[in-house]
Amino acid sequence: MTAVRSGKSLIMSEKIKIIRTEQGKSSADLAEGLLLSRSHVVSIEDKESPTKYTPDTILKAKEYLGIVGAPLYDNERQGFKDSLYRWFDITKNRHMEEAERLRDELSVILKLPFEPELIVLFKLFECKFFELKGDIEASRDTLQSLWIDESNDEIHYYYCLAKGSMHFRDRDYENALKCYLKAIEIGRGGMKDDFALHINIVGCYERLGLPYHALSCLEEAQKLYTGDGTDVAGWLIDSSFAVNFTRTNKFKKAREHLERCHEKALNINNQEIIGVTMLNFGYLYRKSKDYSTALTYFDKALGHLEKGSRNHLEALYGKARCYIAQKAYKTAAEVITEGAELSEGNEHYSILFKGLTYLANTIKRWAVTNIYEDYISYFLKIQDRSRALEYSKILLERIEGNEKEFKVSLPRELFKIVFKVSEEIMGGDLTK
Repeated sequence: MTAVRSGKSLIMSEKIKIIRTEQGKSSADLAEGLLLSRSHVVSIEDKESPTKYTPDTILKAKEYLGIVGAPLYDNERQGFKDSLYRWFDITKNRHMEEAERLRDELSVILKLPFEPELIVLFKLFECKFFELKGDIEASRDTLQSLWIDESNDEIHYYYCLAKGSMHFRDRDYENALKCYLKAIEIGRGGMKDDFALHINIVGCYERLGLPYHALSCLEEAQKLYTGDGTDVAGWLIDSSFAVNFTRTNKFKKAREHLERCHEKALNINNQEIIGVTMLNFGYLYRKSKDYSTALTYFDKALGHLEKGSRNHLEALYGKARCYIAQKAYKTAAEVITEGAELSEGNEHYSILFKGLTYLANTIKRWAVTNIYEDYISYFLKIQDRSRALEYSKILLERIEGNEKEFKVSLPRELFKIVFKVSEEIMGGDLTK
């Protein structure tokens, strides 16, 4: 693409000339399309000439060049930008048919090389469009093709959102968190303090196994929430509070939030939301060691969740953990087999269910060694501190009194993990 000045400093004839040049059209081609003489077009394109395009001719030029709807006039820019934001909101709300129609309309901006700010905004919003359409590679390629002017807060803000989303999809939660926190910083400098952005940050903290950080951010998100508490966002706030209170062993508070979640889930009447609520009840009771009640809720969750989905696999994982805790190893093995079969092609859950086989055999030395070398190492690699800490403590309990069966260094390494991860969970600074 030819380097050009910003559209704000160009007169109309210069803009039309740039567009027709980009399309490989000569002044003679344009003249023919506008039913004008070539000499007249050449005269107009001479910026020293007093001859200008008339409004009617500009309209014909837009039709000929295929840019009807493009913001050629300076006073059209803000209206076009507003349309970009409307498209972005419609996309985020997953009205994909309408979003696709608007994308086709607004893609006309790509034909205006003198509008780099609007083009970059279009492409940043297109990243979200591709992501929600399920075309992850197109989303990634679009984002990686952009050069971002970080001095432009508006552009930089949405770039951080898009990049954070990409890292989140890649399970790189620490870098996703850094991007989202940068967006918060930019937003507070004049953009906006966004509820959805805070929820994204909560999601990062949850997956990093940092419940205290998540609870703190949830309090901020709750201040920004503008709904009446009965919508999906209201349910999500209570659900996140419940999960993180469970992780910090504040079971009474977690139960209070889950009871509100259950009422909201029934009103929303969405099978996935009801299933996740049952799943979180199961997690609460498993963590509080009421395994029979936990199993009841995990079974309820499985009745609502799509078979093979992430949450369905998580419910099976929870069931297997309960059976292992009850030493019902044969039943646990059946659930583990089912989970492993459904996890085929899903690396994360394949590893989780394979690890459960080791956990069901912690009486054996090889199982303890494999959990340490494969399972805990995996949790640390994907930054899942909660599970790394939980499994390290399980192994230390198994080793206690049987140290001679294991390498001298194993208990020492496990204690290091417990200390380091516990310190991070309680408040380590992950942004440096």
